[in-house]
Amino acid sequence: MVSCNRETPHATHDTVPPVEDGNIAWAIQVYNSRPQIDWCVPFIRRVYPRSRVVLISDGDKTQYADLAHQNNCGLVSGDHLMTLKTGHLYVQRLLTLLTDGTESFLFRIDPDTRMWRRFSHLPAVTSLFGTLEAVSQKIGLHRSECTPSG
Repeated sequence: MVSCNRETPHATHDTVPPVEDGNIAWAIQVYNSRPQIDWCVPFIRRVYPRSRVVLISDGDKTQYADLAHQNNCGLVSGDHLMTLKTGHLYVQRLLTLLTDGTESFLFRIDPDTRMWRRFSHLPAVTSLFGTLEAVSQKIGLHRSECTPSG
């Protein structure tokens, strides 16, 4: 868990230098996405071999366990929540899974994402849905204001 001083929002373009793999987590929602995820995950593993990767099977009948095992990924299977009626539950599941770890940088990517190289810099502000929103809306907190809590 992280505790942040929410009294002083910052909106800067500050960045931090590259971080270790273990400080980044990736979540990928899959739904009838086997061809895309077969292609995507090996690229992640080439670039970030030790990062935590979680595949979230959103209620389809496609088998992902073998791919998850071969690529050292977590796999969570659940009900189909990516609907207008239950989208809020999807977001809750996603955020719960991402925040289960100790990583400082959490990314949700699509199953057709391709990674070519490591990030050269990462944002120094907290951001739930993206740096652009955090900076433009002045809602991000500078990482120096966030401290791990027990």
